[in-house]
Amino acid sequence: GDGNLVRSGMYEQGRLVSPQALTLSLFPRLSQNSAVQAITTAQAARQAAEEARVAAEAQRQAEEARLAAAAAELQAAELQAAERAKAEVQQAAQAAPKQAMAQTENAVKSSGVSTVTLAIKDCAECPEMVLLPSGSLPMKLEKPSDPKATVTVTVNVRSFAMGKTEVTQRQWKAIMGDNPSRFVACGPDCPVENVSWKDIAQFIRKLNQKTGQSYRLPSEAEWEYAARGGGAVDALFADNAAALQDQTWYLVNSRKTPHTVAGKRPNAFGLHDLYGNVWEWVEDCFHDSYAGLPIDGSAWTTACSAPQRVLRGGSWSDEASSLRNRGRYAPEVRNLITGFRLARALNTP
Repeated sequence: GDGNLVRSGMYEQGRLVSPQALTLSLFPRLSQNSAVQAITTAQAARQAAEEARVAAEAQRQAEEARLAAAAAELQAAELQAAERAKAEVQQAAQAAPKQAMAQTENAVKSSGVSTVTLAIKDCAECPEMVLLPSGSLPMKLEKPSDPKATVTVTVNVRSFAMGKTEVTQRQWKAIMGDNPSRFVACGPDCPVENVSWKDIAQFIRKLNQKTGQSYRLPSEAEWEYAARGGGAVDALFADNAAALQDQTWYLVNSRKTPHTVAGKRPNAFGLHDLYGNVWEWVEDCFHDSYAGLPIDGSAWTTACSAPQRVLRGGSWSDEASSLRNRGRYAPEVRNLITGFRLARALNTP
């Protein structure tokens, strides 16, 4: 068009040496030339195409920015949702033991014994653990060697988890890689035996590394509390011989061998084989008297009367009159009548 620029200026020997830009409108006759018109039309088309390209590029960049902003917003929303879900799971996991204990304690308060069994299992190889409510019990030696040692101590046990059964050969092998039991033929779900107190400490260390939990041996007070099933006295021994046989493998019915765990009826807390089957190591060292026993239910491991650890519950080889006795062995001793069950902290405030 008339606004197009043409190049003019001073020429020397046919070469433009001082160019100037002039509009075509200054040359009316030249603008009517068909060749010039073709050139200007082509220039206008190129300019329009370039403007269209620039506009398209700007639109593309704007669309990319919009998509990036939308993706960032979606990612932030997904991250917030994941964090909320994680927090809800953690909150539920922390609340579950407290809720479970509240239900169990309500059941105990209403009936005197637990009518609800609430259990946890931290891994496929882990023993099933039953949640026990807090409570108190009197501790007194039933057959002291010295009559002066007859002291009654009231112990307040905090809520904790107790193994539903004795640790089995299968569970031991899954953690330790071997089976030290003498009664292998009894089967993988029979209690592991022939393990010392020190062997058990190694088992617990590995189990805690695997699960991140706080497994341990129960204290003697915790064991006694669990065995009584929430009662002030041990109901099993207050009943008749038929009740004892319903819950216990001992000399009368064992055929001189241990048996598969949970083969007998549980006690009021839902725990099996606290008496009979195998003796169970506890954390405490041996004392001649309960005078000085920690009243919070924790293990008593100081001022020991002897460098031995306590066992409770009797075994398949004991008469009924021996099942309530306290056993004691050096922590290195292994034999075919001793096993254990675990306790675990609940990790609640």
